[in-house]
Amino acid sequence: MNVFLRSAIANNYDDYYLTGFGKKVDDVEKKILSSLLKDVPLGDILELGCGTGHWTDFLTGLGFKVKALDASEAMLRVAKSKKIKAEFLLDNSENLPFGDESCAGIVSITMLEFVDNPDRVVQEMHRVLKKEGWLILGCLNAKSMLGKNKENDEVFKEANFFTLEEINDRFKQFELMEIQCGVYLTSDYLLVDDIQNTDNIEPVFLGMLFKKK
Repeated sequence: MNVFLRSAIANNYDDYYLTGFGKKVDDVEKKILSSLLKDVPLGDILELGCGTGHWTDFLTGLGFKVKALDASEAMLRVAKSKKIKAEFLLDNSENLPFGDESCAGIVSITMLEFVDNPDRVVQEMHRVLKKEGWLILGCLNAKSMLGKNKENDEVFKEANFFTLEEINDRFKQFELMEIQCGVYLTSDYLLVDDIQNTDNIEPVFLGMLFKKK
């Protein structure tokens, strides 16, 4: 079951971003996404798994015209309450309501971890994306400290984290243009992204820029 279908989780989801830790993580992830998006032309973009609209608001702030889709009515209710200038759609990413090669760009941030059939979602992304269209992906690393201990978290225990190798294999029909990683957590959950030597720490957040061949 999609954990985000639950109203209790949807209504409290954004509280994380109000915490000191959440703000720091959000800042790291937004820097990564800003960098990956820097060469993507402004225009129409499809966001899959928009949730409460956190990333929708970010994308519209950059100047994109966003069509935001999610399977959770509870999450979309929160997103719509924010009055973000975007079009919100209640639908399933495993069966997208769009024609072949109809989207110039797709953004999906930590959504694949929570779907029943990620391979089907990848197929749908490839189907609706135009040739040479852009795909910006954010995933949670199974090898990270969070990934190794996700069973202790109410939300993440139901998620399927991926390794970088698994992501590359799933998206091999796309051309990988760039990878940027961040949110380095130590064994005692200290965020150390501002420390240069993180060679022995696996990042939580894997940001990738793909292009449809």
